[in-house]
Amino acid sequence: MIILQSRPAFIRIMAALILSGIIPFSGSAQLSLGGSPLKSGSPYSQPEWINLEEVMVNELLLEDEWLSLTGKKNHRIAKEIQVSISPEQRGNWEQLQDGTLIWRLGIRGVGARGLGLVFSRFDLAPGARLFIYNPSGENVLGAYSSRNNKSSGYLPVSYLPGDELILQLEIPPDTDNYGDLIIGTVRWAYLPVFEDKSTSDKYFGGSGDCNVDINCSLGSDWQIIKNSIVRMINIEKCTGVLINNVREDDKAYVYTAAHCVFQNNKYQPTVFYFNYESPECDGPDGSIVNSISGATLIATGDTLENPRDADSLDFALLELSIAPPDSFMPYFAGWNRSSTPAQNTTTIHHPSGDVKKIAVDLDPPEVSYHDPEYFPDLVRNSHWRILEWDTATTEFGSSGCPLFNENQMIVGTLTGGQATCSFQKNDYFTRIDYAWDYYKDSTKQLKCWLDPDNTGVMSLEGKAGYPLTVREKTENESLSLYPNPALNQVTINASLATGRETQIRIYHITGKLILHKSIFWEGASTLDVSKLQPGFYVIQLSQDNYAAKSRFIISR
Repeated sequence: MIILQSRPAFIRIMAALILSGIIPFSGSAQLSLGGSPLKSGSPYSQPEWINLEEVMVNELLLEDEWLSLTGKKNHRIAKEIQVSISPEQRGNWEQLQDGTLIWRLGIRGVGARGLGLVFSRFDLAPGARLFIYNPSGENVLGAYSSRNNKSSGYLPVSYLPGDELILQLEIPPDTDNYGDLIIGTVRWAYLPVFEDKSTSDKYFGGSGDCNVDINCSLGSDWQIIKNSIVRMINIEKCTGVLINNVREDDKAYVYTAAHCVFQNNKYQPTVFYFNYESPECDGPDGSIVNSISGATLIATGDTLENPRDADSLDFALLELSIAPPDSFMPYFAGWNRSSTPAQNTTTIHHPSGDVKKIAVDLDPPEVSYHDPEYFPDLVRNSHWRILEWDTATTEFGSSGCPLFNENQMIVGTLTGGQATCSFQKNDYFTRIDYAWDYYKDSTKQLKCWLDPDNTGVMSLEGKAGYPLTVREKTENESLSLYPNPALNQVTINASLATGRETQIRIYHITGKLILHKSIFWEGASTLDVSKLQPGFYVIQLSQDNYAAKSRFIISR
């Protein structure tokens, strides 16, 4: 812990010179408190700037071209720059009139498309707040607080657009220490992360034209299971899946490929994006507000960093730093570890980091030793080989995505292959039955974590991590609605008197009134809910002294 009373005396002297104020900022955060950074008119409010080393982009692009020949379908987007920066070492301090202390530091990487951070030590005291924003104040991450503290001490945060960012730590007057804060890594994005200087997602629309949005008719049977899929971004782009365990206790395990979380034998802290999908078939960009920073590596079959091992399995099991909240509508996908090939297969993924897509092969996959030209060091016969996708394909950024069987259970995760929109053949998925217990070490297998009680079950159904249908009734009246979850429309049935004026109100689960309209009740009514954001809502119908209400979910 760092005691603020040891700060230089000039911090106290500045208090008499500063006029405090607040300026509004906009932006989104990763399970953070929200709010706006404090700002004063003091000349001391300008941060000290740290200029990062020059990044040789052309050399990185040549490396990427060579790496693409390996056949793996991860996609590097940034270079890691190792630093060790704390408020005790760098940055400017000031004190506001109310006694609040503020620390600011600017980081500049000339030419970067975006900058991201990994805190090697993040342990804030209660009351302290950290914001990260660009100099214009247009885009803000935070506030991060003690609720973001993790046992590992690590915290990765999303990229901000452009080549400059500012960190601002705020310590309230009644706090004697702020905790511990060290920036360990700056991620210098040399490929576009954002469409422009806003936080519009650059990867939207970046996948091949043959890919199919999850909310097209091909994905109609996958509208609950799709919520298990996460986009993963560290210095690369990949895909992962929330996976169920035999205890069905909503343990926040993400199953993915090992090469998605290792770079040069180093584990990469990752940001996980839930529900990044277009709201309709071939529709607009989706929202990236549902994200979680950081995870602990639980198990991996990647043994190649150990020279004593001659083979490897390309899988990793991670545990998210916090459980996804109900508002994310998480789904924990089921699995089947049979060695018998599926009758047909489906994958849901983020090709090229794009919104969620779906690909289908109507034929059984074959057991394969994969192509030794692409994967010479992996365990023999450890993959399911997709001979040819019947609809769509996978791309860079799809690595780690799950392969589902005809019963919508995971049977593998994508290592890589040759498939593209112009050549939809030869994709290789690490078999879950090999990842299960091929290695006996608990840190190199799934069995110890997905079946901790050693029940021996061969398959497990998936489960929703949130209530799929919750219905409330008053004593006098009842109300039902369908579909629930809803997509763009919902039909309401209620035993209210027909031909009479009826009030319809929709509230967000937080209590905010979203919609209010008056109709003459005819026994049923269909509402357009296409403009509502995904989440939980309460619908209420009232007529004179009678009322009926029910909860429903928007899921896209």
